[in-house]
Amino acid sequence: MIAKVIFPKSSKQYAYFIPEKLKLKVNLHVRVVAPFGHELKIGLITKLTKLTQADNKHELKAIERIIDKEPIINEEQWELAEKVSEQTLSELGDAIFAMIPSGKRETLSQKENPTFANAFTMPPLTEDQKQVLQEIKQKNNSKVHVHLLHGITGSGKTRIYLEILQEYVHAGLSCILLVPEIALSYQFLAGMKPLFQEKMAILHSGLSKSERLLEYKRILKGEANLVVGTRSAIFAPLFDVSLVIIDEEHDSSYKENRSPRYDARKVAYTRLLMNKTKLPTSFAKRLLLASATPSVESYHYAVQKKFSLHTLSRRATGQPLPKITLVHYDSLDSTRPALSVPLREKAREHLQAGNQVLFLLNRRGHSQMAYCPQCEKSVQCPNCSLSLTVHRHYTNPLYRCHFCGYEEELGIHCPVCHAKYKFTGRGTQKLEDEIEKSFPNVEYARVDQDSSKQVGFLEDVLQAVRDHKIHILLGTQMLAKGFDLPGVTLVGILAADHSLFLPDFRSAERVFQLILQAAGRSGRHQIGEVIVQTMQPSHYAVANAAKYNYTEFAKTELQFRRDLLYPPFARIARFLLRTSSKEDMEKILPLLSQAIQSSIFQNDLFTSLEKTDKPIEILGPMPAPIEKLAGEYRYQWIFRSLSEHHLLEACHRAKKNIDPILRKSAIKWEFDVNPVQML
Repeated sequence: MIAKVIFPKSSKQYAYFIPEKLKLKVNLHVRVVAPFGHELKIGLITKLTKLTQADNKHELKAIERIIDKEPIINEEQWELAEKVSEQTLSELGDAIFAMIPSGKRETLSQKENPTFANAFTMPPLTEDQKQVLQEIKQKNNSKVHVHLLHGITGSGKTRIYLEILQEYVHAGLSCILLVPEIALSYQFLAGMKPLFQEKMAILHSGLSKSERLLEYKRILKGEANLVVGTRSAIFAPLFDVSLVIIDEEHDSSYKENRSPRYDARKVAYTRLLMNKTKLPTSFAKRLLLASATPSVESYHYAVQKKFSLHTLSRRATGQPLPKITLVHYDSLDSTRPALSVPLREKAREHLQAGNQVLFLLNRRGHSQMAYCPQCEKSVQCPNCSLSLTVHRHYTNPLYRCHFCGYEEELGIHCPVCHAKYKFTGRGTQKLEDEIEKSFPNVEYARVDQDSSKQVGFLEDVLQAVRDHKIHILLGTQMLAKGFDLPGVTLVGILAADHSLFLPDFRSAERVFQLILQAAGRSGRHQIGEVIVQTMQPSHYAVANAAKYNYTEFAKTELQFRRDLLYPPFARIARFLLRTSSKEDMEKILPLLSQAIQSSIFQNDLFTSLEKTDKPIEILGPMPAPIEKLAGEYRYQWIFRSLSEHHLLEACHRAKKNIDPILRKSAIKWEFDVNPVQML
């Protein structure tokens, strides 16, 4: 017997001989271990055929081992993988293995098994929530309906999810609920598991490999028809998905940054289109996108009537939105305290009243960089074209690169001229030092990527805040997510606008979203307020955030993008090259430019268009904004088109032309369609 096997990083299917001892164990769509080149790799059987006289089994390599007893993916996943591979210009093997958990044993220890409350009572629906539910249910036919729920923080979007999910799950329909953060998954589970019991499964990278595989196979066997999880849960082995809800739909974590570079929102819509079953009366195939700060692309489509727009403009608790006060403060001046006088005084006032305070500074470490005043240079990462961040500035600070992970203890003096370094900028560690001095004897916790490496740390801290064991919470944007912290009545946002200086057309949108998302942590159950320290209080992102004026912000932002032809008014794709040899890069760039140009402007491309039309614009080659990263030099091309169809057609043609050139080199390359990160 012969098996066709596909591997990650490949679209080709390779033939292997199945030894006699494995014939009774072999099956379609199971994982196997097989020799590939000079190593053993895990692949997936895609086809089984009988050995014929024309086949020479001695010329074929033999499969070493079979991992799965039963198929690990279903036919719908295979079809979805083909579509994702096409949409993202990735290898089919990458798309397939993005769906499969890496675990091999289906075991679940008592320690790993989370416990949940036995009873859960949903609060009654508010009149606003009833109105939104009625609007959503009005759309009932065979089409896929996309709904955008724009609800302010604390308006009860989760309550609407639960109401819709109960109807679909109890009707036996397949549903997926996506959340941006692992910690948010557990918040949802705490309230949802008692409602849905074994009909619900959870999938995210925070689970152990064995636990993730166990949940995955429960879904595959049809034991659960509701899946809750982060981005990759969109690939859950459900059949005929009828409802997908994406919480905080604006969040960039829904876009994968490795091959296949899929967008979970796009995949969700694709899965709903694949469902050809006739649904019961009063049900429809729905994609519900929800956020307090929707992406401007989603909002634009809602205004254009491509999505249905629903709004929740009042908090479910009846509390007003906290007042946002802007403080003009120079965050680049390291000689000044991190906390302005108004913010420090307000914090004392709220703490004395027995309330809690949250400080948000979206920068890790102690100081942003060390600078030699004599040499006029900062301490650079040897692997990246970036300055090293200083961690814990005492007598022997640690210098760390937040991109490649390089770190070294370099002291506080320049090794060239021996002058003492100046430490500029501030991160959460320096803010922590200031809080210790300004608020002695007040319990606090710091939450950022450095402090949260231990499993369960964030959940434990949030519970301690809810139990009033912690009174000051400080950290990065992790704290701006949808956490409900009843005792927090003051949020201070430091250096809120520093992202505006980044070379990314989405920078203003991210600043606006960060301010409002962080502000939403304040005053959910009692009167709260927010203080924003900013260097640009008149910038439209900051000024409109202070007024909670999403409509005006979106109007200005969309005009900016319309003028410069950025999404949603054009589609873009990024073609990126990476290599450790700058010489190799410089040699290959002219060859690739010629190949790309010839592929795009062939006579048979876009034949339906007039010659005066410009269906594809190509910018590049040019260095990436961060030219060197993790020891690799990076160059890029930007493809832009008014049509997604034309963009994908152009990218596929370019890929076909450049593939023979790049296969002869050691240069790594990737396409990213509709990238959310341009650095």
